[in-house]
Amino acid sequence: MPTLPANCQNGGYYDGIKCVCTDDTYYGVFCENIIDRTPPVTTVDAAVAVVMKITSEQFTEDLQDFESETFKAFEEKFTQQIEEAYAEIPGYKGIKIIGIRQGSVIVDYEVIVELEYKEHANINEQYEEMFKQVEEKITELVTTLSNCTDGTVFCFDENVTTGRVEIPSPCSKIATEFQDYYMELLIPEGMTCVSQCDPINPKSQNCNEGRCVIQKSVGPQCLQITPIQCAALQEVTTVERRMEHGRGVQGQISTYIHLLNAQEKYSNQDYMEVLELPSGSYSLLSSQYPFS
Repeated sequence: MPTLPANCQNGGYYDGIKCVCTDDTYYGVFCENIIDRTPPVTTVDAAVAVVMKITSEQFTEDLQDFESETFKAFEEKFTQQIEEAYAEIPGYKGIKIIGIRQGSVIVDYEVIVELEYKEHANINEQYEEMFKQVEEKITELVTTLSNCTDGTVFCFDENVTTGRVEIPSPCSKIATEFQDYYMELLIPEGMTCVSQCDPINPKSQNCNEGRCVIQKSVGPQCLQITPIQCAALQEVTTVERRMEHGRGVQGQISTYIHLLNAQEKYSNQDYMEVLELPSGSYSLLSSQYPFS
């Protein structure tokens, strides 16, 4: 009887029964298939980089150790004072200190603001409006600050530097070697990243009755189903996948053995691949490599 597969790919691992895909952008019996569409998101955390100089503090090296008590006390005081400036910005979520340097004390940090993907509101235009608000608020803080010499609050140099940070793309979840074959697309459910195998992609590959797959450094490729494979599909397509509940393990093993037996039956005429479909069922499809 055929053995269960254990040659897991793309960071997946074999748990004794099946390959477990640790990266949610891959699926399949071997974690060999990359998804054609990322889950849509309705918001994105955007950032503005800010550099400020504190003139009322002396630099010490333990300020650069984010685990030190000195840094934690500094972070709490700095955050409390700075957040008063940004609190009224729509979508404001907080600040993140990136680093601290000498001179007197120079703080590099990011202002995090949540932006919303909207059909009639370009995300880049929203970012520019948010960026303008951040500049206005921090300029107002450093130019109107008074009575900062008693140690209760920090004194700041009026020269503040701000910079744009690239908005994270949903396509950043896709491995670098595949990204040329994906694009961002706003759909009613939110912003997603779709491959050239996804029908909603304007550059989608039409494989007719075949199966479209994205291959490394190649892009979308059509794998055709032969008559022999159609016969196999009639035997094993849509076998129910049972996992984690009741007969989960037994059902999972039964599913694999059913498919592997069918693969063995037809392998002398054509290469076969046991494929886990996104719907959760299993089937046999053509492959560019022998099943092993």
